[in-house]
Amino acid sequence: MGTWIIYSTPTFLLEPHIDSKTGPGKGVGMLRIIDENWLTISILLILLSNQTVPVYAEYQLSATHSVSYANEFITVNNTIKYTGPIYAFAMSIRLPDNVIFISSNTNSQPAIQPQKGDMGKLEFIWIKPPESPCKLIYSVKSETRSGVIQSRVTYRRRNGALYYDLPNVHLMP
Repeated sequence: MGTWIIYSTPTFLLEPHIDSKTGPGKGVGMLRIIDENWLTISILLILLSNQTVPVYAEYQLSATHSVSYANEFITVNNTIKYTGPIYAFAMSIRLPDNVIFISSNTNSQPAIQPQKGDMGKLEFIWIKPPESPCKLIYSVKSETRSGVIQSRVTYRRRNGALYYDLPNVHLMP
C-alpha cells in the first residue's frame, strides 16, 4: 500500500497503518498520521471554515433618492433605511467633472462632510451612525447638466464593510 495524500489547507499526509497487536492484514483501512501538527492545524481550519458567521440576513439596508432641478442647481434627496445594528456608516458621492458641490442637509450631522466648491468624490462620514431612516439632501451646481452622479453607502454590521450602491443620477439638460 502506498502513501495517501488528503488535500486540505494546509496539505498533510496519512499512510496505511497496520496495528502491531493485530498483525499484518488485520489493520486494513486504518491510517496513521505522519505529521500531527498539520492535522491539528487542518482540523482547526476545517472547523473555522464550517463555522456559520452571522451575516445578519434578517437585517436590511435600502436607499432611494429623488432629484429636482432649478436652473443650474440640482438637488438630490436621499433616504437610507436600515434594520438592526450598524457600527459604521458613510456615503460616497462621485460627481461628474462639470459639477460643483454647494450644500447639504441631513437629519444627523456627519463628522466629515464636503465643503462648498468641492468637486469629484464627496464623503459623508458619521462616527456614530445616524438613526434610520437617514436623510441626506445635497445640492450641486452644473451649468451643462451632463454626466452621471454615482452614490454608495458603506456600512459595517460586525465584520467587513458592506456596500449599497444607489441608482445613478443621470443629469438632464
